[in-house]
Amino acid sequence: LTEKEESMARKKTEDRMAPERAYVAPESARAAGVQMILRQGARWQNDGQFYQAMDAYATIVQDYPDTDEAREAQARMLAVAQSMEAAGKYHQALALYRRISESQRDFQSKPAEDAEAARAARRERVLDALARIPAKPEE
Repeated sequence: LTEKEESMARKKTEDRMAPERAYVAPESARAAGVQMILRQGARWQNDGQFYQAMDAYATIVQDYPDTDEAREAQARMLAVAQSMEAAGKYHQALALYRRISESQRDFQSKPAEDAEAARAARRERVLDALARIPAKPEE
């Protein structure tokens, strides 16, 4: 090959490679974004900012319902609600269980993956029933 032909061949190769270099696969960008939201939710959860954590987790469940990250987010949402219940914060736990149930009603997912939502719905019903029991008057 002459120098000119070699230069033209190199340019054609570079032209074909340019879109690949500039291209970011949507799947990898999506996965990175979801992981970032999940990590932020975990930071908020660890810092005791439960409602911010729930927002982050709910975003993942709503926007990426059929992913491993959504299943992880559901499990974390349930853990937050259970920790509130264990701490005796029943009204807050009830609100969180309702939120988990509502986030599941909005989006269809596989029955096997709905275990967290089913547990949340059961706890929601129990706490709702408990909330309706009148307080015992002090004697």
